Amino acid sequence: MTPLTIALTIVAVLFLALIVVFESVARVHYRPRRTPHTVDPGTCGIEFEKVRFPAPEGGELYGWWIPGKKDAPVLILIHGWENNAGRLMRFIEKLHPHGYNLLAFDARA
Repeated sequence: MTPLTIALTIVAVLFLALIVVFESVARVHYRPRRTPHTVDPGTCGIEFEKVRFPAPEGGELYGWWIPGKKDAPVLILIHGWENNAGRLMRFIEKLHPHGYNLLAFDARA
């Protein structure tokens, strides 16, 4: 083996080791916390239905179906990191009066 081949092999092994370390750290330290709901559409006087649907990896996802006008489009609302669907209430309160059908759900934590 030439010195270049040895050097490239060492760099590749170190790179793969670095990926494994970062992946392990990310799984342990950056897992979002599950936070309970403190509000839902009902607390704002908006009619809604609790829904559950299967997740591709197994289990179920929980959400709210907020009906609007029959011919209106459906908007799907998804919260950000370390949040739940309650975080979407400010959007729901603004979109619902315009007649949109809304689906807000809790993504996997």
